[in-house]
Amino acid sequence: APSNDPDVDEEEAVNYELGIRFDNGRVRAELVGFLSDYDNLLGECTSSSGTDCEVGDAFNGDASTVKGFEFIAGTDLAPADAGFSVPLEISYTFIDGEFDTDIADTDFFGDVSEGDPIPYIPEHQFHAMLGLVADRWAVHLSASYIDEVCVRASCGAFEQTDDSLTLDIAGQFRLTDRVDLFARVENLTDEEDIMGRQPYGARPNKSRTAAVGINVAL
Repeated sequence: APSNDPDVDEEEAVNYELGIRFDNGRVRAELVGFLSDYDNLLGECTSSSGTDCEVGDAFNGDASTVKGFEFIAGTDLAPADAGFSVPLEISYTFIDGEFDTDIADTDFFGDVSEGDPIPYIPEHQFHAMLGLVADRWAVHLSASYIDEVCVRASCGAFEQTDDSLTLDIAGQFRLTDRVDLFARVENLTDEEDIMGRQPYGARPNKSRTAAVGINVAL
């Protein structure tokens, strides 16, 4: 739906999706392809996107196409009779989003030419998680990668973010049937990447963050 701006039309698109799924109890996998054909892409200015615009302003982006696929797989690497599990999960997403028409300069999308990338859509995303789970405790290590993105369709100097790879680790220990202790560290290696540039200049990712706590089931 559009904003209250009388000059902005609602977004219209036809979306296609086709996938296949496999699961034999030990290994599971899924592959999905998708295509979104926009007749009238809608962009909304937020505190983390847009240029020279006010939060809540909306803009039309005319015709555009977003297509790609997602692959997800998971398994348990431990033997069936090990008494513990070693879960492994991976996912990969590829997205190709581009404008299909030329658009005069706008405060949100910039000066758009046919074939320019749609801002803030990463082409590659990857996530992997490896764990060790026993009866009363569990530890999980995860890695997340997100590709660099253009913050404006022109994607000129200082109009692109960094690609980013972060590691997180989390652990849990069950004291009783109702009480669990947990601890986690996000961005374990304290990577410093630019994740946004508009509308307030370069902004970094979250720095290394640690948390400990207790969960009580009442």
